[in-house]
Amino acid sequence: MRKKTRFSLLSALVPFLCSCASGASPLSESKVLFDTLVTGYSNSGDSSCLDEVFAELTEWDQWLDAFHVPPAGVTSIYTINHTNEPVTVSAPLAELLFFMNYLLSQTEGLFNPLIGNLTALWKEGLAAATPFVPEQTAIDNAIAEIADTEHNFLEISGTTVTRHGSATLDVGAVGKGWALREVQHVFDDHGEADYLLDGGSSSFLFGQYGKGDGTFTVTFSDITTKGLKLQKTALGVSSIREQNAVIGGVTYSHLVNPLTGSAAAPAVMAGAIGIDAGLCDAMSTVFFLAGAEKTKALATQMGLGYVYYDGTNFVSGNGAPIYDR
Repeated sequence: MRKKTRFSLLSALVPFLCSCASGASPLSESKVLFDTLVTGYSNSGDSSCLDEVFAELTEWDQWLDAFHVPPAGVTSIYTINHTNEPVTVSAPLAELLFFMNYLLSQTEGLFNPLIGNLTALWKEGLAAATPFVPEQTAIDNAIAEIADTEHNFLEISGTTVTRHGSATLDVGAVGKGWALREVQHVFDDHGEADYLLDGGSSSFLFGQYGKGDGTFTVTFSDITTKGLKLQKTALGVSSIREQNAVIGGVTYSHLVNPLTGSAAAPAVMAGAIGIDAGLCDAMSTVFFLAGAEKTKALATQMGLGYVYYDGTNFVSGNGAPIYDR
């Protein structure tokens, strides 16, 4: 299930758009991609930079689409999910799929690329006019499908991808962040330093703010006492803020545990901070599902800063640049 606008708010956006270290006019560009609003900000005055960023993001939007038949000549997640025959994908998409298989091995199964049928069950239930929890038998069948790695797995050889079995891909926990990761080179190629790329308030790329100490200030809607100061880094956030349903007194979210099959929310928010937006996007979901103690261990393993909030306790570590509000 794709992650949409959720939890964090950037208090630095207004001053960012009102200032420009180079003296050029500040620029912004927005487009609905990955089922959310993606917005880029630049203070260089070079409109061609953002134009190139959004051209590449639009290409990624086509590759990552799991719900629509792709345009002629494009092989997408939809294509892979609708055949067990080998298909040829773009080299960048093959790299993402390889990375997803890698994360499966590094997260004790909390990140699983073949969770598509399980998340579809929860999406149907939570998006209904009267939200409902899927039948346990259907959940159990989906878990069994994922666990049957002898028959359900993704084979990648160069740019040839073969989906074996009935389990389907879901790139919602990583795709948007990976796309932001892949366009970061555009800012570098243009010599752009003072920029921000906001992927639906859940995946971010930060350059260096052109005023003060160079940091962007990030505040959280549900945590009034803490914030982040970020520059030259990426942030991934997973939260129940915008996508949740309370059923029988239990809060369920769009983030589904592939080991238990449950969408009961174990936290309010988790965030991952590092130089790789794709890794941050994926690991924010893993942190959300893992709990505070396992998050600390996984963040250390992956070399990421982290924040975690369970509704009562806020914890952070590994150099996460926290400040008191």
